[in-house]
Order: sequence, then structure tokens, then C-alpha cells
Amino acid sequence: MQIQPLSTTSTDLTSVSDPEGLTADEMFTYCEAQMNSIDASVSGYVQTQDNNLGVKQSLGQIMDDLRSWQSQMGGSPSQTNADEVNKIQAELTSLQAQYPAGASAIQDVIQTLTTDGKGGTDDVVSSTDIDNMLSSLSDIANGIDSNNQMAMIQLQSAMSQREQVIELTTNILQTLNDSQTKVITNIHS
Repeated sequence: MQIQPLSTTSTDLTSVSDPEGLTADEMFTYCEAQMNSIDASVSGYVQTQDNNLGVKQSLGQIMDDLRSWQSQMGGSPSQTNADEVNKIQAELTSLQAQYPAGASAIQDVIQTLTTDGKGGTDDVVSSTDIDNMLSSLSDIANGIDSNNQMAMIQLQSAMSQREQVIELTTNILQTLNDSQTKVITNIHS
């Protein structure tokens, strides 16, 4: 497609029409559509970053609770504490809904927390179980960091595309203004 030059008989920039070119309105509609698409992407990346931050904070709290529980064990190999198991299980279940990408890994941590390793359920958790859960939760947190880095790269790319669209729109405006000025100058000559 090409930009249709202005006719010397019309100064209305929005009435330019050519089957092989774009009208001024069509160019602005195109630029607006590009901006809306980019803005939606940027908004999605920012929302993902916010969600991941909340998930990471929740992970940190759960890991602190596990460490605290482990220190309360005082060197005993395992401890029965149904209230602590239920509390951490509820936090992990909530976290699964917030972070679907890590739902499977979080489910594995819940299984370690709530089963005896032989298919039965219990509320006896060993220090080794807590170490394993902490390791798994740390891996999930590292995955979130990697996702955030990728989202930041995508955000920077989208912002660069946004700047290009703004530059394109500015160039179109300048070209249309220059064309209109030339038409007016020719009419007055």
C-alpha cells in the first residue's frame, strides 16, 4: 500500500481515498489499533509481574513458616502438628490458584506435607520432609524469577514497538501537514 498524495482541489485530509493507498483516517486507525494492541500486551506483562510478586511473597512466607516449624522441632526427626500442616496446606492450595504455572510442583509439596510417603495421610512431618519442601519451593521461586526476567524483556520489546508506532504516527502527521501546507500555498499562488 502507498500513501495517496493530496489532490490540489481538496484540502480535506480525511477525504483522500484510493483503492491502492490508505486514507488519512485509515492510517490513524491503523496506528491506533497498533497502539491498543501494544498497550494490551504491556498491561498483561505488568499484571503478570504483579501476580508473580505476590506469589513470591507468599512463597517466602510459607518458607519462613516451614523454617520456623523446623527450628521448633529442636533436632527431633519428626513432629506431629495438625494445625501447622493444615495452615501450610491451605496456603499452598491458595498459591496453586494464584500461580497455575507452578501448580504441579506445589501439589508435590502438598503431597510431601500431608502424606507419610507410603500412600497414607498423616500430620507427622520430618525435618527431611521440610528440607525437601524448602528445596522445591526455592525452585519454584527461581522459576518465577526466570519468568519475570522474560516478562521484562517482552515488556521492553513492547515499549520499543510502542515508540516506533508513536514515531510512525508523528511522521504521518508531519507528512500530512507538509502536504496540506503545499496545497494551500499552491492555491494561494
